[in-house]
Amino acid sequence: MSHILHVLLVVHTAQQEQRVVQVLTDAGFLPYCRSIDQLYQLRAALVEKSWDLLITTDLRAGHSEIKLDDTMRLVQRHQMALPVVMLVDHFDIATAREMVQMGVQDLLAPDDLHRLPVIIERERYVSQSRRQQQIDEALSRHIEKQSYRSQRLESLSTLASGIAHNFNNILSTMLGYTELALDYDPRHSANITIKYLHEVFNAGLMARNMVGQLLLFSRSSPQKRRSVVLNEMIEDVIELYRSQLPTVIVIQPHLTMKQACVLADPDLIRQVLLNLIDNAVKAVGDQKGTIDISLDALLLSADDARIHQLQPGCFACLSVHDSGAGMDESVCERIFDPFFTTRQVDEGCGLGLSVAHGIVIECGGTITVSSQPGKGSLFRVFLPVTNASSCLEQEVQP
Repeated sequence: MSHILHVLLVVHTAQQEQRVVQVLTDAGFLPYCRSIDQLYQLRAALVEKSWDLLITTDLRAGHSEIKLDDTMRLVQRHQMALPVVMLVDHFDIATAREMVQMGVQDLLAPDDLHRLPVIIERERYVSQSRRQQQIDEALSRHIEKQSYRSQRLESLSTLASGIAHNFNNILSTMLGYTELALDYDPRHSANITIKYLHEVFNAGLMARNMVGQLLLFSRSSPQKRRSVVLNEMIEDVIELYRSQLPTVIVIQPHLTMKQACVLADPDLIRQVLLNLIDNAVKAVGDQKGTIDISLDALLLSADDARIHQLQPGCFACLSVHDSGAGMDESVCERIFDPFFTTRQVDEGCGLGLSVAHGIVIECGGTITVSSQPGKGSLFRVFLPVTNASSCLEQEVQP
């Protein structure tokens, strides 16, 4: 199959253009050429699209309206990796060194146009190598960033676990003595002291519930796991939540993966979904918006699994995407930290997403977030499935 080649020709005659097209066609390319003889045309072409090659005549000549330094400045500004070949009648070592320093890749005599295919193949190889290096570097930075985040959350979970256990002991004592005091006084609600003791007791119960959430985040609380059909649970939770939704918000399910079985505590997985939906509802607020809930099959390769710090294999991918205000990168970095919240003081304590994170990690999965201000937020939960055959029905990109 012929490779389409997009070539810019700067200050070429019709004969030179025909010669270039003929050489490239004979080499098996399908050349698309555009002739340029004004600087503004070159600028417009570089902004318009990406080009594979720029071939110029000798722009050092005084009669040309386009100068070499202006040309190379535009190339550096708009398409730095664009290979530049200059056709010259004669040149020496000093001239070649000067042209290379300015960014010209090759100098060719007009009779040497037959070397163009070799130059193009070389530049394609260099470009592919550069692109692969950039991909490897980006992957390395991403893995390093994910590893740092995991280590930070692991340290937080250890701290939360220690605090929660010690705090739980104090709460048990406080609640126990409060119950004894309530049972001891026979006057019940007539006594103002009893009323205050009830308030203390209720506050203690709330604190104990918070401790339980901290233990879930720190993965110190045992889970009662069994096989859970994820798509059925999601349908039940959505149906339950619809009645509580503001009329301006619409939940849109897209459960393409059927009979997705995961090994987990069903009550905790239900809590994960409720926490994600509740977070999405608060993100949308009083404005008209949507919450898309998807369930797809995902087969993670070794490289993809390494990015998410998971084992390769089949996963169910639960996505909750809201049309809310979105978050910047600094907020996304801390969104799973316990007690971190962007809400008002009376709108939450910042444990919902951290609890969801702890539950999912304990199940052998992971949870990610991607968001931009003004473009909503997307939370994705990856859970290993027990029926790997379900992944063969449909796969989505990680």
